[in-house]
Amino acid sequence: MNSHNEEMKSEKRQLLKEYIEENMMKNENLFNGNQDAIFVLDLKGLLLQVNPAFEKLSGYSYEEALQMKLQMFFPIEGLKAGIPYLE
Repeated sequence: MNSHNEEMKSEKRQLLKEYIEENMMKNENLFNGNQDAIFVLDLKGLLLQVNPAFEKLSGYSYEEALQMKLQMFFPIEGLKAGIPYLE
């Protein structure tokens, strides 16, 4: 009986792993294949991830962008105006 439960748990783990991997690939394709610039920020405004369209539009490489803050791309007045949309 116990080995049957272990087999069921193992099968469920495998199905969950496959589901996660499949969805990660879909999201990665959406992120990297998108023609719009997409970026991920931390709470301090540091760029954590950018897609190829961001690199193309900004002129900064992936590595360069990860050393930057969002404020470097927008005037402070523009950031203040946009904050309500981020909340």
